Amino acid sequence: MPGSRAEAAKTSSKDNDSERLPLVACAVQGCVWNKSENKYPKIWLNESEEHPLDEALARHVRTQHATTILACVAEEVQKDNTEEMVWAIYKKALEIKAGDEVPIANEAVDRRVIEYTMHLYNDENIKSLICFNCACRKLCTGGIRSEINFFRGQVLLEKLPAGSFTKNYAMHVFEDRCMKAGSPLHPRGTGMRSANFADWNLTLHESVWKEGCSKEIEALKNARLLCCPEDQRFIGSCVETKKLCKRCEVPVCKYCWQEMMQNRVVNIGLINDNWYGYVENWIYEAEVTRMEKTMASPYWTGLMLYCIGMHQPKRKTHLFENPLYQAKGRIAFKGQMFSAPMDWRNVMQQVQALENKETQIALPITGEILATRVRVFLSSGEVDVNEIIKQATVRKNVVV
Repeated sequence: MPGSRAEAAKTSSKDNDSERLPLVACAVQGCVWNKSENKYPKIWLNESEEHPLDEALARHVRTQHATTILACVAEEVQKDNTEEMVWAIYKKALEIKAGDEVPIANEAVDRRVIEYTMHLYNDENIKSLICFNCACRKLCTGGIRSEINFFRGQVLLEKLPAGSFTKNYAMHVFEDRCMKAGSPLHPRGTGMRSANFADWNLTLHESVWKEGCSKEIEALKNARLLCCPEDQRFIGSCVETKKLCKRCEVPVCKYCWQEMMQNRVVNIGLINDNWYGYVENWIYEAEVTRMEKTMASPYWTGLMLYCIGMHQPKRKTHLFENPLYQAKGRIAFKGQMFSAPMDWRNVMQQVQALENKETQIALPITGEILATRVRVFLSSGEVDVNEIIKQATVRKNVVV
């Protein structure tokens, strides 16, 4: 337990249990250094693995007590006079000291533990960010060990290996690979719904090549970039004008960054045929039911679903009664997948046949095929299904 200001020579203060202890304090005998406010330079978040409060203590120990700490260890250790060694010896000494006696437990210790925990887990730097490359939601703790961190546009444009930025963000690369004629994303012409990339495209700001850039980036002068700019931030107008400059900051997850630094196409990135956009507005406007979607879908996936965190004291409800894509709580699924030996030669022949000739699937699904996919059991006798289960309703104009 750190010393108090009034009695700095003591290593503990057991007399006054109501004393408010600082969040972090130096344990060296006679030192009164402490820190009670959670204020620190933001650059510490990216420079150290320690929490900024602990980093403040570590910097104090390295600068003020290095000589004292190294004098207590063997000469072999003194030769390795590094800041990391001083901090490691300090923490090991605390560990040994704490193990020599029963830990002190009182209101002051409990209060400080609670306050310190609140600073750690309610820190303003803890955010849920969406990756600029793969659009996956990751947890950002603000430190260098976070699953995702902000990178300046200058780092993306200048630090990646040659060709990595183009193969992971250039829209024309995505179009050549995933938007060929006959593919689901190929433009369908006037009067038909086509893939809308408006919210997923950025262009480079003119300041990028005015300030100097590589030939690779210069070739993307008028090109669109495929990305997820949901959490892009900049004090200027880049966010509103859908631009990317060297001073913009975008979140990139650790996995995507490592893959791009290896000059590889990120397998979970949007560029690797992982873009699916938004659900069509007309599904909500027409209030499409699950049965209508079942009849109009060429594929059927069966999973057992469970509701999590939904408290319903009045009566139990079924997911079939909820509007499509509008779940009111978290949904978890549980199931099993089985693998069996297959005739791969025959499978390859079928795949080649599908490529040579487009397979026609009869839609909508009706009759016996629909009966094998969906079964509705009613335990209340003969009643009108449309009044009980709205999602079992089928409207011809919606399905066709």
